[in-house]
Amino acid sequence: MDASIEISHNDQRAWVAIESMAITTLAPDKPLKTEVKIINTGRTVALDLTSSGRVQTSFGPLNVEEFVHSKNMLQPADATRAGALFQNVDVTIPAQTSTPLTSEQVEAIKTRQLWVYLFGDIHYKDVFGKPHTTQYCGIYVPDTEKLEACGLHDHVY
Repeated sequence: MDASIEISHNDQRAWVAIESMAITTLAPDKPLKTEVKIINTGRTVALDLTSSGRVQTSFGPLNVEEFVHSKNMLQPADATRAGALFQNVDVTIPAQTSTPLTSEQVEAIKTRQLWVYLFGDIHYKDVFGKPHTTQYCGIYVPDTEKLEACGLHDHVY
């Protein structure tokens, strides 16, 4: 493709980014529930948008880049289809553990003996038909009670 056309397409395309990540339920006898708010910061609509997220726990910190390429990474639950995401519009993507937490697990999460990670993928096409992916990783920080970006795994392409 001509370089000037490529530059024009990049300038005009949809860009789906992570606006925020949060744990919404952290209680005994309930699944740990999370939500990720995404937003299209681009100039045109994101088409055929699908997303999937998964909650992962670990006794100790993970090397995120190694972990995402390992066989230990949980497979995502069914993908959520949002269809189209218009510019400057946000959507919330839920994810949760497959089983309820015990009171011991909740206490271990709050004292950072058990680490909580949230991984996800968002797939979409721009108005020119080119596919794109946004990957994200969040780690729960008990001191702030927030999911913070893991950093290395977060990509938009």
